[in-house]
Amino acid sequence: MAYVDYEYYKDTFKGSMVSDDFIKQERKAELLLNKETFGNITTSTIITDGIKMCICELADYLHMSEMESRNQNVTSEKVGEYSVSYVSQAERDSLFSKKVRETVKLYLNNPDDSPLLYRGC
Repeated sequence: MAYVDYEYYKDTFKGSMVSDDFIKQERKAELLLNKETFGNITTSTIITDGIKMCICELADYLHMSEMESRNQNVTSEKVGEYSVSYVSQAERDSLFSKKVRETVKLYLNNPDDSPLLYRGC
């Protein structure tokens, strides 16, 4: 069962993806969030607004990243004596991971959700 439905995404989060894209990205966002929370989100976890908003933000970021990768990650372009620069895959992966971690910490840094970030001993 999805943590977030399309209505919540459109009406509460105010997202702009179409339904089919959201459904695809929402599932990926759930997987990323579960990875970042060390599997602490279980079937008995109450899905708070912090979790829902985090999923929406991650889904948007995943969608944007997918769209950017189609543009071959051009970082700069020069016309006179034509020159193009691309971001490396390693740099792109590093930036992606950093953005995911920052997003999770932003939305789950409250008393109700902060135990989700606990790694354990």
